[in-house]
Amino acid sequence: MSENPYSWDTATLLSKFMDACGRAGFSNCGLVISPTADNDLADAHYLRGVVLARIDQVKPPFVAGDRVGAKSLLVKPVSVMHWRLDGSQRHLPHQLTVAKVIYCGSSRWQVLFREKTEQTASQEWDEDGHRYWNPLLFHAEDFELSPALAATV
Repeated sequence: MSENPYSWDTATLLSKFMDACGRAGFSNCGLVISPTADNDLADAHYLRGVVLARIDQVKPPFVAGDRVGAKSLLVKPVSVMHWRLDGSQRHLPHQLTVAKVIYCGSSRWQVLFREKTEQTASQEWDEDGHRYWNPLLFHAEDFELSPALAATV
Protein backbone atom coordinates (compact mmCIF):
# COMPACT_ATOMS: atom_id res chain seq x y z
CA MET A 1 0.00 0.00 0.00
CA SER A 2 1.81 3.08 -1.22
CA GLU A 3 -0.93 5.51 -0.25
CA ASN A 4 -1.56 6.84 3.25
CA PRO A 5 -4.85 5.20 4.29
CA TYR A 6 -5.08 7.45 7.35
CA SER A 7 -5.82 10.33 4.95
CA TRP A 8 -8.55 8.55 2.97
CA ASP A 9 -12.13 9.75 3.29
CA THR A 10 -14.43 7.42 5.24
CA ALA A 11 -16.16 5.93 2.18
CA THR A 12 -12.84 5.05 0.51
CA LEU A 13 -11.45 3.62 3.75
CA LEU A 14 -14.46 1.37 4.31
CA SER A 15 -14.46 0.24 0.68
CA LYS A 16 -10.74 -0.64 0.76
CA PHE A 17 -11.17 -2.37 4.14
CA MET A 18 -14.05 -4.48 2.84
CA ASP A 19 -12.03 -5.38 -0.29
CA ALA A 20 -9.05 -6.39 1.86
CA CYS A 21 -11.27 -8.54 4.10
CA GLY A 22 -12.80 -10.23 1.05
CA ARG A 23 -9.38 -10.96 -0.47
CA ALA A 24 -8.08 -12.28 2.86
CA GLY A 25 -11.12 -14.53 3.33
CA PHE A 26 -10.91 -15.95 -0.18
CA SER A 27 -7.15 -16.47 -0.27
CA ASN A 28 -7.14 -18.14 3.16
CA CYS A 29 -10.27 -20.30 2.70
CA GLY A 30 -8.45 -23.48 1.71
CA LEU A 31 -10.25 -23.79 -1.62
CA VAL A 32 -7.42 -22.08 -3.46
CA ILE A 33 -3.65 -21.99 -3.15
CA SER A 34 -2.77 -18.32 -3.04
CA PRO A 35 0.79 -16.99 -2.79
CA THR A 36 -0.67 -13.67 -1.62
CA ALA A 37 -2.64 -15.09 1.33
CA ASP A 38 -0.28 -13.73 4.00
CA ASN A 39 -0.19 -10.27 2.38
CA ASP A 40 -3.98 -10.21 1.98
CA LEU A 41 -4.46 -10.99 5.65
CA ALA A 42 -1.80 -8.45 6.69
CA ASP A 43 -3.52 -5.74 4.59
CA ALA A 44 -6.88 -6.51 6.22
CA HIS A 45 -5.37 -6.29 9.72
CA TYR A 46 -3.54 -3.07 8.84
CA LEU A 47 -6.72 -1.43 7.52
CA ARG A 48 -8.59 -2.65 10.62
CA GLY A 49 -6.20 -0.48 12.61
CA VAL A 50 -6.86 2.48 10.31
CA VAL A 51 -10.63 2.06 10.80
CA LEU A 52 -10.13 1.76 14.56
CA ALA A 53 -8.00 4.95 14.60
CA ARG A 54 -10.80 6.75 12.75
CA ILE A 55 -13.34 5.53 15.32
CA ASP A 56 -11.03 6.51 18.21
CA GLN A 57 -10.40 9.88 16.50
CA VAL A 58 -6.62 9.62 16.74
CA LYS A 59 -3.96 10.50 14.20
CA PRO A 60 -0.75 8.54 13.59
CA PRO A 61 2.42 9.99 15.12
CA PHE A 62 4.25 9.49 11.80
CA VAL A 63 3.44 8.87 8.15
CA ALA A 64 5.21 6.65 5.65
CA GLY A 65 8.35 8.40 4.49
CA ASP A 66 8.99 10.28 7.74
CA ARG A 67 12.54 10.10 9.04
CA VAL A 68 12.72 9.25 12.75
CA GLY A 69 15.34 8.57 15.38
CA ALA A 70 15.25 6.46 18.52
CA LYS A 71 14.75 8.34 21.80
CA SER A 72 17.21 6.09 23.62
CA LEU A 73 20.41 4.24 22.84
CA LEU A 74 18.84 0.76 22.97
CA VAL A 75 15.39 -0.07 21.58
CA LYS A 76 13.47 -3.31 21.98
CA PRO A 77 11.10 -4.47 19.24
CA VAL A 78 7.49 -5.32 20.01
CA SER A 79 7.14 -8.73 21.64
CA VAL A 80 5.60 -11.13 19.17
CA MET A 81 4.22 -14.63 19.41
CA HIS A 82 6.52 -15.86 16.63
CA TRP A 83 9.30 -17.62 18.55
CA ARG A 84 11.88 -17.27 15.78
CA LEU A 85 11.87 -13.48 15.69
CA ASP A 86 14.63 -11.80 17.68
CA GLY A 87 13.08 -9.58 20.35
CA SER A 88 16.32 -8.44 22.00
CA GLN A 89 17.26 -4.79 22.56
CA ARG A 90 19.36 -3.32 19.80
CA HIS A 91 21.28 -0.25 18.70
CA LEU A 92 19.48 1.32 15.76
CA PRO A 93 20.83 3.55 13.00
CA HIS A 94 20.70 7.27 13.79
CA GLN A 95 17.90 7.82 11.25
CA LEU A 96 15.25 5.40 9.98
CA THR A 97 12.53 5.80 7.37
CA VAL A 98 8.98 4.88 8.37
CA ALA A 99 7.41 2.33 6.02
CA LYS A 100 4.12 1.80 7.84
CA VAL A 101 2.37 3.02 11.00
CA ILE A 102 0.00 0.56 12.65
CA TYR A 103 -2.70 1.45 15.17
CA CYS A 104 -3.30 -1.16 17.88
CA GLY A 105 -6.04 0.63 19.83
CA SER A 106 -5.91 2.45 23.17
CA SER A 107 -3.57 5.10 21.67
CA ARG A 108 -0.86 2.49 21.01
CA TRP A 109 1.05 2.73 17.72
CA GLN A 110 3.68 0.53 16.12
CA VAL A 111 6.04 1.24 13.23
CA LEU A 112 7.80 -0.75 10.52
CA PHE A 113 10.86 0.70 8.82
CA ARG A 114 11.94 0.64 5.18
CA GLU A 115 15.48 -0.29 6.20
CA LYS A 116 15.82 -4.05 6.50
CA THR A 117 19.01 -4.76 8.41
CA GLU A 118 20.06 -6.82 11.42
CA GLN A 119 18.89 -3.93 13.61
CA THR A 120 15.39 -3.57 12.13
CA ALA A 121 14.57 -7.09 10.98
CA SER A 122 15.07 -10.70 11.89
CA GLN A 123 17.11 -12.79 9.47
CA GLU A 124 15.32 -15.89 8.19
CA TRP A 125 16.01 -18.58 5.58
CA ASP A 126 13.54 -20.10 3.17
CA GLU A 127 13.31 -23.81 2.29
CA ASP A 128 15.92 -23.36 -0.44
CA GLY A 129 18.42 -21.81 1.94
CA HIS A 130 18.00 -18.24 0.69
CA ARG A 131 18.23 -15.49 3.30
CA TYR A 132 15.46 -12.92 3.71
CA TRP A 133 14.58 -10.30 6.30
CA ASN A 134 11.39 -10.44 8.36
CA PRO A 135 10.74 -6.83 9.46
CA LEU A 136 10.33 -6.21 13.18
CA LEU A 137 7.66 -3.98 14.69
CA PHE A 138 8.72 -1.26 17.11
CA HIS A 139 6.73 0.86 19.55
CA ALA A 140 6.17 4.28 17.96
CA GLU A 141 6.59 5.93 21.36
CA ASP A 142 10.28 4.92 21.32
CA PHE A 143 10.93 7.24 18.34
CA GLU A 144 10.73 10.91 17.55
CA LEU A 145 10.33 12.75 14.29
CA SER A 146 13.45 14.32 12.86
CA PRO A 147 12.10 17.81 12.07
CA ALA A 148 14.51 18.63 9.25
CA LEU A 149 13.91 15.31 7.50
CA ALA A 150 10.14 14.82 7.96
CA ALA A 151 8.14 13.78 4.91
CA THR A 152 5.86 16.40 3.48
CA VAL A 153 2.46 14.74 3.11
